[in-house]
Amino acid sequence: MLLKRSLLSVIMISFFAFTACNTGQQKEGDSGDKENQEVSDKLKKERKELQEKANERLASINEKVIELNKKIESQSEALSEEQEQQLEDLQEQRKKVNEQLYEIQNTSEENWEEFKEGFNKELEKLKSDIDKILDEF
Repeated sequence: MLLKRSLLSVIMISFFAFTACNTGQQKEGDSGDKENQEVSDKLKKERKELQEKANERLASINEKVIELNKKIESQSEALSEEQEQQLEDLQEQRKKVNEQLYEIQNTSEENWEEFKEGFNKELEKLKSDIDKILDEF
């Protein structure tokens, strides 16, 4: 029971850390070239949009974590090894997404599209996995 409560606490705290994430400040270049400035402005806008969308998606995931915690608390039996492993895997995914969340503002223009695609896939996988776990409880 203590392990169950500890896992619940760690998951709750971790997921709520998403929304409290500091996005950081992007450094502005000293380029006088109008084209470079337009590209830079476009990248800033895309970064901001991705950050906003990620925060919305993470808020939805946080709601699902709350629902999952309620289900876990209400069940009388201990978690199976498989369930514990699923929660640990979920925690690792959360950690990876959280690290990527901090990188949004620091990703170079050259790597932006690849980063954005990978980040969106990780968010979708996290959402899908938590939905699967919720269905199993």
